[in-house]
Amino acid sequence: MGEVQAYLRAPKPTDQAGEYADFWTRHVPKESTPRQLAELLDGIAARFEDYRPFMVGDGGSYSDLGQLPIELLTRVLQEMRGGIAAERLYGWLGVVSEPGLGVSEGDKLRVRFELEWNQDVPKELIAYGVETCLRTGEDCMGLVDRRFFGARPFEYGRWCLEMALDAEDGKAASFYLRELVDCIDDGSRAGRLTVEAARAALAADDSLLQRFDEVGSPSVSRVVPSEQAERPESPTDTDDQKAWQARIVAEAPALRAGVGPRQLLRQAAEVYLDVRREAARKTPRERLGDLIGDRIDLIDLLMVGIEGTTTRDDLPSCDHTVRLFNENLVEWSVLPFIAGLHSLEQSGRLAIGDLGEARIRLAVTVVYMLPREVIDPDNASGGDVYRPEWFRDLLRENPELVADVIYRSASRKLETGVQPAVELRELAVADDHRGVAAIAPMLVLESFPAAETDSALAALCWSLHAALRNCEWSEVGRVVGERLETSDQAREERACWLTAGYLLDPERYREAFQDLASDDGGLKWLARFVAIAHFPKDFIRRFAAHEFEPFVVTLGVALRRVGLSEKAFWSTSHLIETLGDDPSVAATEALEALSRSSDAKPWSPTIAEAREDQARKRREREFRYGDILQVVRTLKNGAPANAGDLAALVFDELKDLAIKVRDGSTSDWRQHWNVDHHNRPTDPKPEDACRDALLSDLQERLGRKEIDAQPEGVYAEDKRSDIRVSFGRLNVPVEIKRSCHPDLWTAVRSQLIAKYTRDPGAKGYGIYLVLWFGDTENCRPTECSGWTPRTAEDVRLRLEGSLDDRERSLISVWVVDVSRPE
Repeated sequence: MGEVQAYLRAPKPTDQAGEYADFWTRHVPKESTPRQLAELLDGIAARFEDYRPFMVGDGGSYSDLGQLPIELLTRVLQEMRGGIAAERLYGWLGVVSEPGLGVSEGDKLRVRFELEWNQDVPKELIAYGVETCLRTGEDCMGLVDRRFFGARPFEYGRWCLEMALDAEDGKAASFYLRELVDCIDDGSRAGRLTVEAARAALAADDSLLQRFDEVGSPSVSRVVPSEQAERPESPTDTDDQKAWQARIVAEAPALRAGVGPRQLLRQAAEVYLDVRREAARKTPRERLGDLIGDRIDLIDLLMVGIEGTTTRDDLPSCDHTVRLFNENLVEWSVLPFIAGLHSLEQSGRLAIGDLGEARIRLAVTVVYMLPREVIDPDNASGGDVYRPEWFRDLLRENPELVADVIYRSASRKLETGVQPAVELRELAVADDHRGVAAIAPMLVLESFPAAETDSALAALCWSLHAALRNCEWSEVGRVVGERLETSDQAREERACWLTAGYLLDPERYREAFQDLASDDGGLKWLARFVAIAHFPKDFIRRFAAHEFEPFVVTLGVALRRVGLSEKAFWSTSHLIETLGDDPSVAATEALEALSRSSDAKPWSPTIAEAREDQARKRREREFRYGDILQVVRTLKNGAPANAGDLAALVFDELKDLAIKVRDGSTSDWRQHWNVDHHNRPTDPKPEDACRDALLSDLQERLGRKEIDAQPEGVYAEDKRSDIRVSFGRLNVPVEIKRSCHPDLWTAVRSQLIAKYTRDPGAKGYGIYLVLWFGDTENCRPTECSGWTPRTAEDVRLRLEGSLDDRERSLISVWVVDVSRPE
């Protein structure tokens, strides 16, 4: 690059440009660093006038040499990404933007995007450019579009307004004001500023305001108290557009005064809000531009009239507005009123508190009347979740006012048979309505009329849900009790009140609630109530475990008789799942009751999973580490400290007994066989006799440690294990099977785990003991999926392999070999 720098300082050749181009090709390699390229650009900018004859072709066209500056600049901008001084970048752009270089539109766009990548860069460039022009006496007109290829910050209009207000030089202020007017006129990067908003900001400086009006003439005259400037008709405007232009011009004084004609304002607001959904992809101003045609200067005048609606004295009352809405009519001012609020908010000029309480109440009423896509004409906030900012402020700062508006609006709608679905649903489900929902539902429920239609019943369900979720339960219970004491309710309405009553006080309403099972009309609205339910966790936690079972069973009847929606089905599943989180004995019993109920069968998978979760959590909660003395006693092979210790101790004793039975000198294996008169074994004894033979030895061993072992221990559902070993409140079930028993391979789960280990004293622990008689007549080993075990060890390994990790940690398997020795 040193050769390049020397070349830049040397006199320039006067021969063919081709030699000049060849030099650059050879001495600017592609691997040059950004710093080297930037220095090269500095050299070109410093001696650009010397290079111009060789870079610009004849007749205004450009040679290959003209591509060099743009290529260098593009590489530098892409690789340096900021950190370039405005003075340096300004000089480079002065070279690249030379018209004679003929830079393509695509290259210009690339440079513009690179400059706008950091929004501070175009601001620094423009400010530096204005200062430079003022210092050199040059005209700043075209500075941005020519030298900077149109690069501007995002909200250029607002920035220009700030710069004009801060400018100390009148010419600089005039430049920024001209740029501001251009932004407002074409709607590009104006930051939602209107002429009126700009004039309001400049009003404190008369000279700036006057200069703004002069710079903006004639377009600004649309809101300045002066006659409309005459403009030639556009040949592309339609007759309808020309008619609109004439109407706006004719009504200019009234529009400026905020009392424009009703029909004109309503029609314009319909277009602004896109009520008919004909131009959803356009902004409100773009839609108004389509309405008016080429006279876009009239849009701001029309907007002054629309915004003026928000402070008119002839606005309707909330009650009148709701009454018309119930008749499928909309008061004329509703649409321009809400459009005006939107426009003022978007331009940062709305102070909702300044409107007065009557207008604020009207605004809230309208929000709950119009569809979300109309309230949000920009369609940029997601429809259903959209909230005007002023409305969010009211929800947070004045929930009492919003609650009163909802109560009055909902009451009026209910009186006339219209469903106030939007506002009541928001109370039940919307988190930003929590403050309002602590007040409004009780007001609505206290005066709720007889619900004789589906829409009124749906409104009742939403109101009850909102109250259950947000209000004092004692107050909700009082209102529900009062309504259920009356006898003039239809069965559908009574089902809604009764469902809420059962959720609040199950003991009081259990019998009446269960009677719903015989009433299809009541079941239908029980199902609807649950379908729209969102049961909060703190509410469910107060529900006693045994109170879930009648609720789920009745819903099972509803599923069979009238059907349940998918949402109602899964809401019921959610209720069952909460029992799985409850480690109490009552939850165990409730889930067992549900598992036995035929009406709860549709939720069998959920019930089974909840039972497993509940059993595990119950064991974990009831588990207690032994104290120091218990631990020492256990380590010395003394009394057990918990169910796990007891199971381990019993298992060790059984294993030791198994060795003695098989290999002892007394041939105890004979105790499990019938013998002939020569004391020869003939056939295996029945299972109970084998158990008793083992039990007598086990009792002697365990009795030394004050541990009891008894036959046929009674467990849940009156089921009996073969042996129950107990110590205090602890117990361990022992299930015994002969190797020829048909349930040999399944009883470990179907009996021991499913029926016995769930006992609270067992904590999930159990022992599965098999008596192996070998391949003997009348007691052949039971096959398992076509496979037949050949030894006692085969049986043990197969059984242990059938258990999962959690089961193996709780269930011990052993096989006692009592087969005849060969």
